[in-house]
Amino acid sequence: MSNDQARETMRAYAEALLARADYGRYFARDIELEVMGTGQQARGAEAAEQTIRFLHEVAFDAQPEIAKVMVDESGAALEAMFVGRHVGEFAGVAATDNAVRVPYSVFYDISDGAITALRIYMPMDQLLAQIRTPGHAEAATPSA
Repeated sequence: MSNDQARETMRAYAEALLARADYGRYFARDIELEVMGTGQQARGAEAAEQTIRFLHEVAFDAQPEIAKVMVDESGAALEAMFVGRHVGEFAGVAATDNAVRVPYSVFYDISDGAITALRIYMPMDQLLAQIRTPGHAEAATPSA
């Protein structure tokens, strides 16, 4: 696959993710998702999409603020901020409505115009500290 094809796959995926549209269509049927350091994994396009929707729409009302994306013919790397509010149970913590703003990176494997794997690196200790701190009010408004 060419750099241009991989770049177009990532552009379309990111656009759909930000719009909360059908970004799962960019996943290979047998995609593997892993949240590194947590043991959380998902296999298959539906499970991967549900995992991402849980993080962005169920446990949090959050959007990525994408800072950088690097793409080559076999994959991509994304650097972003996870920004939003804690609106549902996460890691045993009931919704607090606390603002969250946590840096994270995702590494993607891409083949034949589809994302075949993604590995999310997010400092869960920072995320948990922000949702557990009463009245945590750091500015965190999801981007539209």
